[in-house]
Amino acid sequence: MKPRKILCVGLVCVDIVQVCECFPDEDSDRRFAIKDFSENNISTENCICHIGQDLPLSTVIINKQNGSRTIIHSNKSFPELKIHEFEKIDFSAYSWVHFEGRNIKQTTEMMKFLLEWREKSTIMLKISVEIEKPRSEQEILITLADVVLLGKDFAIFSGCNSMSETIDKFRHTTRNGATLISVWGTEGATGYTDNIGLKHSPAFLQQKTVDTLGAGDTFAAALIHSLNEGHELDKSVEFACKVAGAKTGIKGFSQLKTVCQGILN
Repeated sequence: MKPRKILCVGLVCVDIVQVCECFPDEDSDRRFAIKDFSENNISTENCICHIGQDLPLSTVIINKQNGSRTIIHSNKSFPELKIHEFEKIDFSAYSWVHFEGRNIKQTTEMMKFLLEWREKSTIMLKISVEIEKPRSEQEILITLADVVLLGKDFAIFSGCNSMSETIDKFRHTTRNGATLISVWGTEGATGYTDNIGLKHSPAFLQQKTVDTLGAGDTFAAALIHSLNEGHELDKSVEFACKVAGAKTGIKGFSQLKTVCQGILN
């Protein structure tokens, strides 16, 4: 059976990307959000649109010499997604719902609502969450997901010095049978479940780093895609590391589909 769609819950942000021959000389490029989603076959049918309100804006400066980046973010009180808006979605069309670790109070309510919905439904629906920012209030989200991605910044903030320490610290707070993924950028990623233990993949670094913007999101997307297709944890973590690594060697995301096909083949 073909997997149903994946629903992503978060916030849309417009990036202005400035690639510099050397910092801080700059050149910028701006993308229109709806057109960009459409061209990449990403549905916006469940997105809440706020007429007359500008999208949050990130200005990204990329150092062409080494691919490093600096992000300046601006959000002029753009409304976050509310639980009453989330409840209107037809979840039977989806096999996976992924949350960004933000808007904690509302996200907690959404995840709890989804768990209750799932208990009453015959439909198999996975719930995942990605936690990156160094904020302790996000820890409640770890207890509500089937798949939890923990970023390096959050892990270090929580007192962990490695992927194994991160998993050891948080594996007792996850739901029964949940999958925990510790992501450490250039050091790779480690996945864990109680029944199969630790599965590590190194990072697949490119000879030349071109653009690291969105590499973490690319990892999450590739991991969820692979798990949603029914692949084992070790294969999924490795695939995600390969795709995320390949993304750092290209500008933007338009070539990612071709990259993924090459990795799969």
